[in-house]
Amino acid sequence: MPRLFNSENALQNSLRSWFKIRGRYYHGGIAFAFHRISGFFLVGYFLFHMLAFPQSLRIGFKIAPLIVFIATFHALNGLRLALNEIGVGYSHRRVFVMLVVLLSFITLGAFLLLSS
Repeated sequence: MPRLFNSENALQNSLRSWFKIRGRYYHGGIAFAFHRISGFFLVGYFLFHMLAFPQSLRIGFKIAPLIVFIATFHALNGLRLALNEIGVGYSHRRVFVMLVVLLSFITLGAFLLLSS
């Protein structure tokens, strides 16, 4: 009897489809793929923070700039995606992606300057 659902193939295909970047506006595809990766990182760090509080504080202080950059990128890119869904800025997708990346790096730089 043939299997109707192969879980290994389904998982591989769904993960591959997350990172298929095609089309003329590939900047948005790259930003969306990084958005998913940053979301997994933030959820993982949050769970680690909740389960191992003292250790997460020591690690958190060491990687604070990375967390600030990823959280800023994730928030701004989520806002960009929401605006694109309702039609705002859709014709200027590339500019919005570059603006999100630029603002994320500016926030990282400000954090590094203010924390030292």
